[in-house]
Formats: sequence, structure tokens, C-alpha cells
Amino acid sequence: QIKSNDWNTVHIIVKGNRMQHFINGNLMSDVTDNDLNYQRKDGFLGVQVHVGPPMKIEYKNMRIKTI
Repeated sequence: QIKSNDWNTVHIIVKGNRMQHFINGNLMSDVTDNDLNYQRKDGFLGVQVHVGPPMKIEYKNMRIKTI
């Protein structure tokens, strides 16, 4: 469950071409990128906000762990 007006915990696991996105411990997305022409295994890390009504987005305690 996503919390409104409170902090949510996001955990992203990327192994090779598989990406798993967890919010508050719940798997929300499990994607395997098999597009050999455009997939990237290096590059920039970014965050995305979708178009819609005005919103406030904050991030804290971001960590990147290479395993």
C-alpha cells in the first residue's frame, strides 16, 4: 500500500536485464528488458514524475549498493 502524505520505502533490484521495484515491501513491477538494440547496462540513474496535478516529491536516505 502506498502512503499518502507520508514516507514510502522504495527498493529497486537490478540484476542484468531484470528490474524489480518494491514499494513498502510489496513487489510493484518486475520487468525484463530483452531489447538488444536499446537496452543499457550502464549510464545515469534518474527519477521520474508523471504529468498531472501539482505535487511535491522528496527523497531522503538514497543509497546505491553494488553487489
